[in-house]
Amino acid sequence: MSAIDWYVRPARREDEAALNRICVATARHGDDVEGEMNIPALVGAVYSDPYLRAGAETCRVAAERGTAEDKVLGYVVGTYDSRAFETWFRHEYAPARVRELNLDGVDAADDDACANAGLTRLDRDYLRILRSPGRAPEDLVTDFPAHVHINLVARARRLGAGRALMSSFAEGAREAGVPGLHLGAGEDNLRALAFYRAIGMVEHCRADGVVWMRQPLC
Repeated sequence: MSAIDWYVRPARREDEAALNRICVATARHGDDVEGEMNIPALVGAVYSDPYLRAGAETCRVAAERGTAEDKVLGYVVGTYDSRAFETWFRHEYAPARVRELNLDGVDAADDDACANAGLTRLDRDYLRILRSPGRAPEDLVTDFPAHVHINLVARARRLGAGRALMSSFAEGAREAGVPGLHLGAGEDNLRALAFYRAIGMVEHCRADGVVWMRQPLC
């Protein structure tokens, strides 16, 4: 296989569709879940779209030179102020995104409503998260207020792109005066946890199957 010529650039609002596709292709610990969903856009609606819509200036993508429109291979999205982002997500973004997906009035806990809407079990899981996302521990967010999500397609892994994306986000956050960043990963997502430890993140705590990790920036 020939080497991939990649580079990191700022994300743009028009990258949304590409990031959404990567979300679906990597949703289960790096593996694709599209075949298990009727509305795969729900994945990106939770984990990538809101960050681009809130202000893409904090986000970065890894793109491949020499491909149509420099194909996006991976991304890091995040915010420098998690609590402010959460407030906006819950009260503005999520209600509007649910309407955009024609799911307004569909309760993820209502079997009949979900069946009528054609939702699979995984669709319902992501709709539930979209409507009621989890919150990081307060003591973690206080000292490490930024948070990120990062994903790479399989062919772009082990090339240094993930490390470069995280470094670029951290540099921007540091320049903005952010003291630290955090993220959460499933306890069974061993590949991701190994990567986060390799780039210097440390475990803060575990709760409800999530490993919360942190990294100081100053």
